[in-house]
Amino acid sequence: MSLIKQWAEKAREQGHYGRLIERILADPDFEKHAIEGLIEASTLREATTSDFADFVGDSTGVERDLLKSYNIASGNWQKIVETLPLKDMKIVTRLRRSDTDRFEVVPEGGEHEQGDFSSYKVTYTPQKYERGVNFTWEMLINDDLGAFRNIGRELGIASQNTINDFAIGFIRDNSVIYDGTALIHADHSNIGSAALDEATLAAGITAMRSQTSEKGNPLKIEPGFLLVPPELEFTARKLVNSTLVPGGSLNDVNVLRGMVEVLVEPLLTDSNNWYLVAKPSSIQTMEIGFLNGRETPEILVKEDFDRDVIWYKGRVVFGGAVLDYRGFYGAIVS
Repeated sequence: MSLIKQWAEKAREQGHYGRLIERILADPDFEKHAIEGLIEASTLREATTSDFADFVGDSTGVERDLLKSYNIASGNWQKIVETLPLKDMKIVTRLRRSDTDRFEVVPEGGEHEQGDFSSYKVTYTPQKYERGVNFTWEMLINDDLGAFRNIGRELGIASQNTINDFAIGFIRDNSVIYDGTALIHADHSNIGSAALDEATLAAGITAMRSQTSEKGNPLKIEPGFLLVPPELEFTARKLVNSTLVPGGSLNDVNVLRGMVEVLVEPLLTDSNNWYLVAKPSSIQTMEIGFLNGRETPEILVKEDFDRDVIWYKGRVVFGGAVLDYRGFYGAIVS
């Protein structure tokens, strides 16, 4: 007698005579049938709400996929802005102060003159950005291609696009900034109107390097990036990557080579306009603050047991503003 049969017989003697005991004693081939049943159940079992994590992934798995896609799909904003952590969602105020006057000679026994300075405020308010998706039990059962397993990747790309659109929007839309004037404006001495070529790029770089402080002191700004729409990508790369002057016949050295890095930005909707952005290390350009310093979205998961529905939601909280127009130059080509 097998161990299972012995256990069943002992259980009946002690008065524990349930349906399972009855089946074991009545079926001489119970072990064989039990094994067959387990195999059948493992291949043909009914999927339930608890299977959602197997189909799509739990919050940890989805977040892992999200972070991977977020890093792969990095946006141009990460190169042209400074980031910092925010402890709450209150209004952020940045006080910018001008430089002071230059030193002057002080005669023996004389007194130095008191310098003065000007200041201005830059403010912004962080906002909560979210996107949610939900799946029903039926959708997951009918998903032959495993498309729902890409939810982490999709949320990661969506969050990158959201932040990138926010940052690039200041340039693309020529937004009004802290001084009540559009970012790219004649009053800021940072605007051009000619198509991208060797001469106009050189003029833009010269204009950025010529910017001075409120006291008229040179700022020594380092142009860092040439931001162009896809239509100007190859023109831009020729200008800054060619060893010799593109299109030239005298074999002149291309002095623009390597001066700036080309950033191709599909969010720039005008195919003729192009922009220069300074290295953030040489002058403050734009700031984006993230709640608790979290630049990547958090993932929240909720299951509805009664309706057989699962929700995935990505959330990121941030805000930002242009800090200094002198780190930007734009050619608005009519």
